[in-house]
Amino acid sequence: MNGAVALAASRDPDMELAAALARDLEGNFEALVIAYRERVVSFVARMLRDDERAQDVAQEVFVRAYRALLTYDPQRPVLVGGARAERAGGEACCRKGARA
Repeated sequence: MNGAVALAASRDPDMELAAALARDLEGNFEALVIAYRERVVSFVARMLRDDERAQDVAQEVFVRAYRALLTYDPQRPVLVGGARAERAGGEACCRKGARA
């Protein structure tokens, strides 16, 4: 990585969070939740049109994210993985709702 790219990456909050998670997942996971919780809840609420269920799904998304981060590649942006986790959580919730 050249100096300009390294400098830009060091100013990218997602990359900084990714690096922090790679160093200490347990110590920095709360920062991930704080950074993305509102976005995840909003995304899922739009899918489900149910704010209460969206809260539950968001919690499941972060549980899944934690498990996935155990093998996370810090060179990839956090949001990419987060978007996948949001989608997977929303799809899982929709499947549960369809069976209820």
